[in-house]
Amino acid sequence: MRYIFTTVLLAILGVTGVLIGIDVIFTFIVQINSLGAGYTLVDAFVFVLLRLPTDLYLMLPVSAFLGTLVGLGTLASKSELIAMQAAGVSIYQISRGVLLASSVLLVFAYLLSTYISPYTRHLAYLKQNEQSNPQALLVLATATWLKSGDHFVYIGQTRPSGSLLNLVSFTINNSQLSEVKMAQSAQIEKDQWTLTHVSDTKVSDNQVTQTTSASITEPSLISPHLLQIISMDPQDMTLPALYSYIEYRKQNALDPKPYKLQFWSRIFQPLSTVVLMLMAVPFVFGPLRSSSNGLRILIGVFAGFSFYIVNQFFSSFSLLFPIPAFLGAAAPILLFGLILFALMQRMN
Repeated sequence: MRYIFTTVLLAILGVTGVLIGIDVIFTFIVQINSLGAGYTLVDAFVFVLLRLPTDLYLMLPVSAFLGTLVGLGTLASKSELIAMQAAGVSIYQISRGVLLASSVLLVFAYLLSTYISPYTRHLAYLKQNEQSNPQALLVLATATWLKSGDHFVYIGQTRPSGSLLNLVSFTINNSQLSEVKMAQSAQIEKDQWTLTHVSDTKVSDNQVTQTTSASITEPSLISPHLLQIISMDPQDMTLPALYSYIEYRKQNALDPKPYKLQFWSRIFQPLSTVVLMLMAVPFVFGPLRSSSNGLRILIGVFAGFSFYIVNQFFSSFSLLFPIPAFLGAAAPILLFGLILFALMQRMN
């Protein structure tokens, strides 16, 4: 079982390395078209590196399936699988070796999806904007600072919908602080910002005055371009942050289903890696036993593409019809799990 584990894992690493290399080249070529206005080749390369965990996470199920096909296929081509079976090693014992390799990838995939990928993907786009507008944006671990016109704005939290929480706006006129405006939240609608629970402090040479309001409107607080940069897409949110946002939408009578679907998809996608890797076993012992690695890779690409299409279908289907987001995210894995069970039964 240890030999199967090592062989499969090394094959997966090799296939993943090739796919990642191709992805890096094409992503870098696309970024070259964005050079200029302070955005250099080094910045483009940093962007590609920061996008790498996300691309790796997305391609992991397919690369794991391809690697398992190649690894087991190589053993089959050298008649090592036949020798193992002759020595009393069952197909289920070989499957346990594959399952052990998939468990390592499962832990790695959860780390990528929960912590690493969301952070680096969002940071990539922030860094890209920072190089193009070096004085416009500063992102810290706990908050965001940005400059828009004569406003310096502190933002405690951003929401994917574009709303801002715990906002403080500093207005500077002739190098002098003239106004400090604090708001609990801010929302843009038709190019107008609406601030709620506002405390407005005006500073002049002679006096300081403070007023409070339930809500006020601001025509030009933050430009839509900068808002798009700092507002996190659900794919850029960690799982705890995404769960928190789902609860926020529930409490405010907003539809949380698209975000629930994203949440459960992130939970179940690593499990799809396990299912696809195990599906390689009946393929290698069945129709692909004596095939070349080229044909195995072709079949692997087709199976991975089929899984992607099925996944997208059920995601869209669950959004259009009253199907729980949990079921919409789990359906592709359940379907391919049933196919795996049928293939294993037929092989026996």
